[in-house]
Amino acid sequence: AGRADPRPGSAPPMIGVPAAWAHGDDPGEKDTPAWERPLLGWITFSSALASAVVLTVMMASYSMFPRMRRSPGPLLMARGVCELLFSLDVALVRVTGFAEGEGAADRCQPVSFFTHAVSLASDFYFLALCASLVRAIVDPFATPGASHHFLVIGTALAVATVPLLLRDTDDRLPYGRDELMDICWLHEYHDAVDESNFVWQTWVLYNGIVWSISVWALTALCFTRARLRRGIESTIRTRTRVIRDMLRVTAVYLLFWVLTTSVMVADMFNGRSVAMDVALAMLLGLRGSFTAVAWASTLGGMGRVVSWWAVTLCLCDCRPSQQSRRHTSRR
Repeated sequence: AGRADPRPGSAPPMIGVPAAWAHGDDPGEKDTPAWERPLLGWITFSSALASAVVLTVMMASYSMFPRMRRSPGPLLMARGVCELLFSLDVALVRVTGFAEGEGAADRCQPVSFFTHAVSLASDFYFLALCASLVRAIVDPFATPGASHHFLVIGTALAVATVPLLLRDTDDRLPYGRDELMDICWLHEYHDAVDESNFVWQTWVLYNGIVWSISVWALTALCFTRARLRRGIESTIRTRTRVIRDMLRVTAVYLLFWVLTTSVMVADMFNGRSVAMDVALAMLLGLRGSFTAVAWASTLGGMGRVVSWWAVTLCLCDCRPSQQSRRHTSRR
């Protein structure tokens, strides 16, 4: 069955969220308690379901309230759609038992392409947002609307080609069932894998991309903060608000990856523990919720979103009674 894994008995030293979560057939998992894997699967499912609900409310709010349609709303909504698809994918695979039983690996492979594509699309939309942030600070009078729509469509088309490019490649690519989290995404092989394929699996497909985006986001954050400290004239005060909103979104995204990377590194170097696995499972499922939090931060917080919904629901309840009063008065 080929050359054995040069790192037997331990989780692969990968830097990146999916590779850290996806242990596949790692011999080190033999020590995993029998009850832990079902627990992690249901934690991932519950977190993903919660993210799906939050993202649905976010997109409904954006559609119903014109005051919420402000920059960088289009990019955040596009990212929210990707995260919603990711959350529904994870939840449906779990609740239907799609990744369980005989032939699960073969069934999971096409679903894994979809999971990978929407996950990458979400990260690339954030990259586009960072590019828009830098453009806003360099050219404050540029109109973001047209560029946002171009980035939304361009990113969707670019990422949609990923499954097409990889569908006819080597079947040893790490697509299939992640046995630890019981989802269809990336997992790691431990047989017939050479060093070059190992690097391809862990960096080219996802990890290197995510880290590059994170480095670019941090650079954009530092650059923009430095420019804002120099001061901006009152004539572009509105543009300053947009830039600060983008800064908040960037900070929330970086917070997510700092949390996931910290938990992953602690799990890797201090020995696997149930607590770390649970934390990783929750972060995997809740990744979409961070997009909703970032969007709410541009509006002044989640409290304002809730208040607008409360006012809307109150008006809907009051309208029938007002109409009935008018009808009665006409009589």
